[in-house]
Amino acid sequence: MKKIRIWIALILSLTLTLQVSSVSAANKTSESYLAYDIVNHHAYNELDDFMAADIIDGTLNEHGLVEIKPNHSVTRAQFTKILVNALNLKASASSKTFIDVKKDDWHYEYITIASSLGIVTGREDGKFYPYEQIKREHMAAMIHRAFKNSVAFKRTNTSFKDVPATHWAYKEINEASSVGIINGYTETNEFRPLNKATRAQAVLMIHRALKQETKNTPTAQSIEKFMRGHVDAEMSLLRANDFSALETLFNKNTTGFYRTVGLESIDMYKLFADMGATLSIEPVGTYTISITHLNDRYVQVETKNAKQKVHIKQGTSTYKDTLDVSGVYSLRKDLSGNWKIYNYIPTDESLANRSLFGL
Repeated sequence: MKKIRIWIALILSLTLTLQVSSVSAANKTSESYLAYDIVNHHAYNELDDFMAADIIDGTLNEHGLVEIKPNHSVTRAQFTKILVNALNLKASASSKTFIDVKKDDWHYEYITIASSLGIVTGREDGKFYPYEQIKREHMAAMIHRAFKNSVAFKRTNTSFKDVPATHWAYKEINEASSVGIINGYTETNEFRPLNKATRAQAVLMIHRALKQETKNTPTAQSIEKFMRGHVDAEMSLLRANDFSALETLFNKNTTGFYRTVGLESIDMYKLFADMGATLSIEPVGTYTISITHLNDRYVQVETKNAKQKVHIKQGTSTYKDTLDVSGVYSLRKDLSGNWKIYNYIPTDESLANRSLFGL
């Protein structure tokens, strides 16, 4: 399911002309999460999900458009960063140093963390070769090492015809394949271990592995309690027009795309209030919460029947509507082990032209 593009827009029936700025120049804007070059890509959902969670970033091209370049190769340093970010890894007590990885390199921290956990080992000459394009065999081996304690890998008698039992990464490739983390090229039964990996392949493999972590899964009750607490507080603060407290709530419970678009929406409501507009929101009925995906670090939650009456007045202009802001929320654990909401996809696609809170 593709992410709805949630614009910070004016309510068309109001005669207001506002220019909404981003939260701050140093932070991402909601536009930063919308990559034009992945829309029709076969790995759209996984790439978009990682963008929303701040695991990967896009870059601006010469036309000012955000792009991921999903079919481009990925370097060993770049892949290490994606893996460390996806798992929110921290360094252990000691790590191996590499003569070609300096402390002022952008990738130093990521490689140091991965080295301390045994995910990367470098080569016999003491180098890591961070700018070398990563091969599929090395990617599979790193993923296996990173997830060996959280994914139930298993051996299988079937294997790729180009990965013999004598291959240095036979065990890792074989076991990752057995649980569907890597698929290879089914038409030829090849893994093509020496091929350069693309950004899309890197994201796909890590994403699949994350969805199989089931050794430290939270209870559905704890996730529902967190979500209900956030949604209820969100609506309560909106009804009270307490935008400062709402901003605090978002900084505490959210991250990534959801935080960015939420804070932009709050800025918009502050501008409405500064211009004398009044906002009234009342819930209609009782919404429900269901867990649609539950893993160690990533969770998806769906709300239904989340209806609310909205009334906005500014001068002689009035806006009234009943909206259903039901949708799917994506959550991930942060470095401290706390759950954060990083994405929201409304069920009603017409809300694509509204702010985060449906107004």
